[in-house]
Amino acid sequence: MTLRAGAWLSLLLPLAAAGDPGETLLGCRKLSDAAERLACYDRVVDRAAQTIEPEVLATAPRASSSEPERSLRERLFGRSVEETDRALRDAYGVQTAAELTAVATAVKRGPDGRVVVTLDNGQVWRQTESRAFPLREGQTVRVREGALGSFYMNPVDGGRTAPVQRVR
Repeated sequence: MTLRAGAWLSLLLPLAAAGDPGETLLGCRKLSDAAERLACYDRVVDRAAQTIEPEVLATAPRASSSEPERSLRERLFGRSVEETDRALRDAYGVQTAAELTAVATAVKRGPDGRVVVTLDNGQVWRQTESRAFPLREGQTVRVREGALGSFYMNPVDGGRTAPVQRVR
């Protein structure tokens, strides 16, 4: 088992821990009093931290420490997409996707003629150029990353590709 897998496993174990339901992450979430909920989370995390190997704790990102730690946003500011991907992958095991496929649940044309598409995953994308982009609700679309931070959308079953930007 890798160090990262061991860290995630030890963090997830409190979710299914037997005993007092208030002493699991899901149990803590149900507490209505904010101070009690925070104390419960602290106890669960402290218990989980005791099961993580010391070298994993040393490399894992910390929510707080005795010395001021820069926020992730500030640490990644000014970095390239590749550097940001690498930092997220190394710190959290998260990697951004180069493309996604989803179903268009809403397709609306704005007053400027540009199409705004809502996807079934909740994302909203807006066409960045005013040109014909025939798309209808229920169509499966692919959004892929282009050069220099650009994105392109096209219907999976064929059709035009349009440059888009994410609105939400």
